[in-house]
Formats: sequence, structure tokens, C-alpha cells
Amino acid sequence: MATTVRDGVVAGRRDGWWLLLIAYSALLVRGWVPYRTVFGGDAVRFQGNDAWYHLRRIDYLWANFPHPLGWDPYAFHPGGQTIEVAPLFDYLVVVAAGLLKVPASVLGLGSSSDLVEAVAAWMPPVLGTLCVLPVYAIGRRLFDYRVGLLAAALLAVQPGQFLLRSLLGFTDHHVLEVFASTLTVALMLAALDPAAPSPAGRPSPFGRPLGLWFPAWRRALVAGAALGAYLLSWGGGSLFVAILIAWLVAEVVAEHLGGRSSARLRRFVTIFAAAALATLLPFLAILPRARLHLAALGLLLLAPWLLEGVARIPALAGERGRYRFPLALAGLAGAGALALWLAAPSLAAELASNLRRFVPSPLSGTVAEAEPLLSEGGAFSLVPVWVQYRWTFVLAAVGLLILGRSAWRQPSPGRTLLLVWSLGMGLATLAQNRFGYYLAVNVSLLSALVCRALLAPLEGAAGRAGGRARLRGLATGVVALIAFLPAVEPSLKVAQQDLGPGPEWLAALHWLRHNTPEPMGDDSAYYRADREGDYGVLSWWDYGYWMTRIARRIPNANPTQNGATTVARFLAAGDASEAYRTLDEAGTRYVVLHAELTTWPDRSTPGRTYGKFDSILRWAGKDAREFYDLYWRADEDGTPTPVLFYYPAYYRSMAVRLFYYDGMPIEPRDSAWVISYREVEGAGGFYKQILSSHLFEDYEDAAAFLAAQTEGHWRLGGFDPLLPCVPVAAAGRLRKVYASAEAGISGPGFALPALKIFDYAGRSAAAESSP
Repeated sequence: MATTVRDGVVAGRRDGWWLLLIAYSALLVRGWVPYRTVFGGDAVRFQGNDAWYHLRRIDYLWANFPHPLGWDPYAFHPGGQTIEVAPLFDYLVVVAAGLLKVPASVLGLGSSSDLVEAVAAWMPPVLGTLCVLPVYAIGRRLFDYRVGLLAAALLAVQPGQFLLRSLLGFTDHHVLEVFASTLTVALMLAALDPAAPSPAGRPSPFGRPLGLWFPAWRRALVAGAALGAYLLSWGGGSLFVAILIAWLVAEVVAEHLGGRSSARLRRFVTIFAAAALATLLPFLAILPRARLHLAALGLLLLAPWLLEGVARIPALAGERGRYRFPLALAGLAGAGALALWLAAPSLAAELASNLRRFVPSPLSGTVAEAEPLLSEGGAFSLVPVWVQYRWTFVLAAVGLLILGRSAWRQPSPGRTLLLVWSLGMGLATLAQNRFGYYLAVNVSLLSALVCRALLAPLEGAAGRAGGRARLRGLATGVVALIAFLPAVEPSLKVAQQDLGPGPEWLAALHWLRHNTPEPMGDDSAYYRADREGDYGVLSWWDYGYWMTRIARRIPNANPTQNGATTVARFLAAGDASEAYRTLDEAGTRYVVLHAELTTWPDRSTPGRTYGKFDSILRWAGKDAREFYDLYWRADEDGTPTPVLFYYPAYYRSMAVRLFYYDGMPIEPRDSAWVISYREVEGAGGFYKQILSSHLFEDYEDAAAFLAAQTEGHWRLGGFDPLLPCVPVAAAGRLRKVYASAEAGISGPGFALPALKIFDYAGRSAAAESSP
């Protein structure tokens, strides 16, 4: 039976209801599930680390609107720090809070600061929910409404980075990046091909297609404005512009090889890039990496005309010359790179610096989001892929092949764009798993394409056999088992995580705020940026933004890793004089240590440890094997068991002597061991096997015994990370002033506080040294 217009309208409305249900489900997972974690206490508990710095910027913008924070003395000591965070997310929060201020006041919903925090907490789940709309639009326009709905549903339940960064309280700009970039692609497709494929008479649930509302040049303007908004949401947004340039080159090459004119594409890109530039221009003074954005957009604006100029070279005309075109473009790219290096070396250096971020380094493993996707703890692993995407990653890989085949056989700018976009984000995510929140959109679209391909023959069989409802239900069940059900439980677990500061941190940070001198001399200076602070607070970089926003104290290191090397040098230092010099250079007044900064054996898995001490040593440029090493010794049954053996450098490090011993002098008692060992070659390389072990009452006897050994391999150390094998001198210029009530490390007969704070006496104290 033919589909009538009325049937099509009803079907279009039904799609709208399905899309509304998907969006509602996405908002439930992102907002309702974590609600008690974020709003269940006396104050809003924002999640992660970066959210707290966005709150710091939002505080400043709320007090000084419309002027954002450019240089922040509260971000880092000494010297403050120039802020390289794009402003759009913070403006959205402040403007939304401003619009809600009067209604909230009338309804008695709390103070303006409460309102700002509530809006900031809800902004990520709202933006994450809105992402399903452009994803649906892309799938519907390129394929059909089924792909659009499936892709939107897959994105709503995907358990990886995208869900994490769109949760309630995860107040960060990353979800805005995803929304703005996906919206840009959806609007580009509407401009490039306004007639979306769909069954006859089945209108869009949004009403008339965008392409019928505006002429082509206006659609290009709207898409360019969306790209400009994206660049205002992330300082590294030139990555996405680079992907668009790659798409443009690929599309022009395809059209040249196919003998088609690229005039329409050239007009679109010119208007599109010009609109993006016009959107950015009013904000250049407050936009980080503005030169890079301008250079990228300038290249996008000029690229279609450069490509057209190359295509008109006589040697590239005709059947033979046509295939020389890609080689000519490669030569042009090389010449352009050389010209940039010669004409603007500082811009070229900035570009090279940004590209080096994608090259794994020895320190990449210390920053979780900077690790490659196929890496876990520095070793190759498929676990991160499974954690982020489940089976949809496999479906997406198949979908990429299907899309590539379709784009080759039936070329279209839209399908080429999706292909290049997916490849670009895939490569970026392989280099750094943080880009998984972008790739989630592409994985959802490509997986939906495969799911649609699986459903098609079953639907056809249903039509022929007359059992449409039964087979459609079977097909839907198959798709649900493969794509949806494996993601539901892990998605709920991600939403239930508590990644905010624990009670020991909140108590300690409030103690710092109310019991230490104001670093600016005046609490109101938090809302100004007119002078540098008097002192810094040293802790590991992970906690720097908590220090800034909750304690309103100035950290010596923060999550940009600024100051991380300085802090690591202090924590790993074995000589007190060296440690004090580091504190003096950093202008430190207080040292905050958490149990995580030491190391502690994992009782359930012999040979493994908890803690950040390995990361500290890497940042300090130290070899962990100078501090401890893994050995194998026979247990009571004679079975080789891995054990950690701690060397004197470990017990004398400032992290250990302060956190475990409160900076007090310690003498070993029945904890000094001397072992003999041999190196044995195994399947995974060489490992150290303990042959004998000798326990001594004091260090002097152990040292004398070690000195008497003339053959074989011998080491002095300890098997317990808490009990030293050597005398540890006092850290006399550091005095403990606070210890948390919560326990951090405990065992039979002892419990250590989770967090301690030390006051540093400073340069006025007499210089001290220790072994």
C-alpha cells in the first residue's frame, strides 16, 4: 500500500516522540542517577578536578561580567598563570544564571551563588542530552530516520568518556565541544544537501527541513557561526578545523577525479569559513591560541581557491593530468609548510608544540586522559576500548568500511565528511584516550549504520512472509543484545561514580581557608586579579584546582601540570637541604600530603601497589628501581611469589618521611633486611629471585653484614613500606599542623590519617641536612 501524506506526517511525529524519549532517558542517566552524589550534602560536590577551576572562572566572571579571567594569581605560585581556557562555557553558565536570577529570587530558591552553582552543575547533562538532536539529524540526513534514531539512542547510553563528561556536576567545557562540533556537522550537511533522504511524505520531526527555510548562503552562515561557537569553547579547536580542511581536500580531489565541478562546494566553504571568522573576531582578545584559530580558519577560507588554482594548471587537465592532481596537492602542502616555517617561525613552533601532544611520552602514563586508547599502565591493552564503547566499537569499525564503500561508489560531500571526520577523531583518540568523548558521536553513527543494515533483510523477510511484527521484534531484540544491553549496566555504574573530593579533602581545604593567612591579605582579592600572592601551598598537581576554588589558596602545581616537576623533586628528595631549596624557590608556606602520594602494597595482588609515588618519581626524573624493586621469593609451599623490596632512598624521600613519620627522626628496629639474589631469565625477560634474607635488629649490624659480602648480589632494604631499614633524620623545618580524622592507610594495630598538612618555617630557619 502506498504511503499517504497523512501517514507520513503521523510517522514523522512518531519519530519526534521517540527522539523525545531518547533525550529524556539521556537526561535521566546524566542528571537523576548522580543527583544525590552532587547535591546530597551541605554544598554542591562538583566532580573531577577541572570542574572546580571552571567554578573559579565562573565566580570571577559572575562578579566582573562581562570581563573573563585572563591571568589568575590563584592558579599557580609563584607568578600566577595565564589562562588558556576558551570562554564560551563559562559565559553560558553565567548568562543562564543571570536570566534565572529574578525568577529564583521570587521563588526563594537560595542565594545567587547557590543559583550559579546549580546552573553550573546542570549545564553538562543538559548539553549532553542536546547532543542526541544533531546526531539524529546527521543520521537521518545521510541515511534515513532509523539510523538517526538508533544513533541518538546509542549515544544516550554509551558508557565511556562522553557520558562521564556530560554527568551532573562534571562542570567542564568538553561536552560543549562535542555539542558544538556535532551541531556544526549537522548544519553543514543541511547546507550541502538540504533534501534529506526519507520515505515519501515522511517529514522531519522538527518540522520543515532547515534547507527549505533558508537559501544556501544563509545555511552556510549558520553553519559557520556554529563552527565559531565551537572554537570559542575549546582552545585546541583548530584540530577540528584541520579535519574539515582534510575533508575539503578529499572532496575536491574526488570531484576532480570524477570530472565534476567544485564551484558549489567552493562557494559554501568560503561563506562558511568567513562566518566562523566573523564569529571569532569580537572575542580575539580573550581567546586562547587565537593565532592558531585564525591561521586554521584562514587556510580553510583560502583552501578551495588554492585547490581551484592548482586544478587549472594545464599539466593537470585531461585524463592523464587528472591523476597527477593529488601529487600536486602534496607538493603544495609541503611548500606551504616550508613557507610557514620561514615566514612565521613562532606560529610554526606553536603548531608543532600542539602536534607533539599526540606523541606518547614517558610522562603520558601519569596523566590518565593523555594515555593512548590502546594502552593501560603503559602496556598494550584492549580493555580501555571495551570500557568506553563495548561492542559498538566493533560495529563502528564495520560501519566505517560500509561508509567508505558507499562514499566510493556514490560520492557525496556529506558521506565524505562523515568518513574523514570519523577517521580524524579515531586517530586522535588512539593517540590520547581523552578524545573518546568526540569519537562517541562517530561510533554511535557508524554503529547505527550497521544495526540498520542488520535490520533491513529481516524487515524485508517480514514483509514477504506476512509476519512483519514478529520478525521486527526479533530484529530489534538482536540489535538490543548486541549494541544496547552491554552498555546499560556500565553506563549506570559510570553515572554512580563519585569523583569529587572526599570528606578528608573537604575538611582539610576548609581548614586551610579558615586557619591560614590570606595569601593576598584580603579575602575579596579572590574576585580580582591585580597582584601576585605571598605564598604557595605544595601538593600534587591533581589537587591544585581544589586548592584554588575550595581553600582559596594558591597551589604550587595544578592539573595543567604546571609546577609538577618542582613538586615531584621535593617529594622524591632524600636530602632535606635539597628539599628546602625547592620549597624556597617555589615560595611554599604549607605542604599538603595525601596517602595517595606514597605507595602501599595491594594485598589482593602480590607485587602490585596503590598510590602515585611511581608518577612522582617519573616527574622528578628518577628511576623507580632506585627506590624499590620487584623480587620473587618462595612462600611456605615453595611457590615463587612476587614481593616489593624497598631501598633506603624510598624511606628517606620527603613524601615518606613526612607522611609516615611526621618529619620526626626514626631508627629502624627489627626492620633492616639484607637479601641475596640472582637474576633469572624467564618468558617475560629477566627477574630477580631472592636466595636468602637476613633480618637485623638495627641498621649498623645490617650495614656491617652487607659490607662483609664479597660474592654475589646483595641489597639492604625492607619488605614493609612503613618500617624503615635505615635511620631517617628529622625534617626540622616542617611542622605538622593538621591531620584528617579519616584514616587513609590502616593495618593490624595501626591507622594513618588520610591527609596531613605541614607548615614550612622558611628561609629564616637554620639550614639543615640529612643523610
